[in-house]
Amino acid sequence: MSATAIGIAMIATTAITGCTTTGPKGETLSARQIRSEIIGTEFSYFAGAYSGRLKYKSNGVMNYSAAGRAYGGTWRMDGDQMCTVLGSSFRAGREDCFHWYRTAPGEYRTGFGYKVWKD
Repeated sequence: MSATAIGIAMIATTAITGCTTTGPKGETLSARQIRSEIIGTEFSYFAGAYSGRLKYKSNGVMNYSAAGRAYGGTWRMDGDQMCTVLGSSFRAGREDCFHWYRTAPGEYRTGFGYKVWKD
């Protein structure tokens, strides 16, 4: 089989399964996978000095806790990246976009390096 045929087969497989790539961070989730696996599910997270709970609601609102306090914000999809604006002093209210990676069933890592998991 030629390299071109192999490349076309890989692209077709990606399009059919919805999977993108697997790398050192894990499998990169597509927008469809993010909507089915992440949205509407409550997670725990760990990010350096912060840990807490996190939930992205289907209406574009997110709730999270950090340092024992509750916060909110908004999210949207931009292709296969999730973009968030946090409603607190974190990131000074600016929008940041990132990929999600599945590292194991029910376990994820964000493009920011946060470890996220279902309890």
